Amino acid sequence: MNKKEKESNSFSNFSQVYFGFEISFDQPDPPEPDIVFSYENKKIGCELTTIYIDNEPDQKDSATKKNESLQRIICKNIQEWLVATIPGNFEVQLYFNNKLIPDSEIKNISNKVIQVIGNNISDLNLEEYSRVMIEDRKKIPIELDYVRIRTFPRLHRSLVTQAGGSAIPKLSLDRIISNIKHKEDRIRNYFHFTDSYWLLLIINESIFSSEFDLADEEYGIINTLFDKVFIFSYNRQKILTLK
Repeated sequence: MNKKEKESNSFSNFSQVYFGFEISFDQPDPPEPDIVFSYENKKIGCELTTIYIDNEPDQKDSATKKNESLQRIICKNIQEWLVATIPGNFEVQLYFNNKLIPDSEIKNISNKVIQVIGNNISDLNLEEYSRVMIEDRKKIPIELDYVRIRTFPRLHRSLVTQAGGSAIPKLSLDRIISNIKHKEDRIRNYFHFTDSYWLLLIINESIFSSEFDLADEEYGIINTLFDKVFIFSYNRQKILTLK
């Protein structure tokens, strides 16, 4: 997915939790906000940003994020094989550990996982929810902790996704504030476009570089130019309101 697709999915999911329904919204081009929507007779602009463990906003030289890009290549390789080879719709989740993956191992890891899937996928029932977990260290690559394959009737296509590592740090107030300050520079460019300014800080637990343990009681109310600030835990479907 490209940046706009990711932002669309994140805000759509957030709106269903926050409003109780999926609110209609637009995604204008810069310098306008990431998301624009109408609510309570106001035009609201919302900036979105995902919080990461090992780098500040807009920094690209993160070892964890680079490793995850290699993980995504592995997932893509396996998904292409799965769609082309196995009839029916399946979801495969690869739980990667914190071991860095060399570029030279991408094909080897992909092939090992494909072999594991091929040996276990026939155990699943397409007519109902079913799953199989492969955790045998002799069968799966050392870069993974487990491979999970599942199916359920409302699954419309085969998917292969990655999951994160094992040590989940607490989301610190300093990391929250650094992301807010970074985004405050953006809203100065579109004060005249909207009536209110929101910020949505996203925790995406499907990738290790954005897995955090939320500490609700530690954050309090934060002073900022934004009218509202939220932390949205994507997988847990949980929203913390910071302002």
